[in-house]
Order: sequence, then C-alpha cells, then structure tokens
Amino acid sequence: MTQFEAVLQKEMVIFTNQTKKDVVLSQLIEQLSTSDVVHDKAELRTAIFEREALMSTGIGNGVGIPHVRIPSVDSLALSVAVCETAVNDYESMDDEPVWILFMIAAAEHQHVDYLKLLAAIGQKMKDFPFRQKLRALKTAEEVYELLIAE
Repeated sequence: MTQFEAVLQKEMVIFTNQTKKDVVLSQLIEQLSTSDVVHDKAELRTAIFEREALMSTGIGNGVGIPHVRIPSVDSLALSVAVCETAVNDYESMDDEPVWILFMIAAAEHQHVDYLKLLAAIGQKMKDFPFRQKLRALKTAEEVYELLIAE
C-alpha cells in the first residue's frame, strides 16, 4: 500500500477554478471536514489559516501543502485540489503560482506519520512530468488512481 492509498479517498479530490488562496483553502477545508476522522471544521479552519499566517505552505513548483496537527482529528486525512487556473497569491517559496494543493490534517500524536506523508508528497511533486500529468487529469477518479499507483 502506498503512502497515498492509506489516507486518500476519491471523495477528497476536488477541482477548482478559484484564483485566491483563501478561497481554495476554504474549499479544501470544507471537503476535508466531511471526512469521518475530522470532527471540528472550525478548529481545522483556524489551524490552517494560523499556519499560513506563520509561513506559506507553498513549497514551489506550483505545489502547496497546507498542513496541521490538531486535537479534533482522529487520524491522518488528506484532501487534494487540482486548480484549473493559477492561484497567484499563494506566496510560494519560488514566487510561482500554485496549481496543486494537498491539505493534511493529522492527530496531535501522529508526528511521524504526518512527516512521512509530507515527505512523500514533496518527493512525488519534485517530478515535473508527474505534476504535468496530474494537472491534465479531469476527474477525481483519475487523480486518485494516479496518486495511489506509485
């Protein structure tokens, strides 16, 4: 089982044409809060936006990985957004727009699993052809299948 297969569900993949960071983050929060392991949407929202205020989670290469560990989450949860238009106000490390976001919510005690998932996403997103392929997909099923395949 891949790192993604263990935590990602098809229902947690969204496509968006929004161009503002706060709006896309809000969409991901809405989606992730429907997970059986996330119990407090308000806490998730507060934690995500506080985390972004500290430092942008735009890692470069068109990728953002907003992530938190909070008490109201039972176990690792992941949602993914593929953006149809660039999110230009993300303030990424390389000052490039963001096209793909991975939102992670973890329980407070899941430090190791949380870091492993962050590393797995970072590693996979270094691959330019993979990112291009991911951005070209049109359905949640296709995104899910591509992410769990490797």
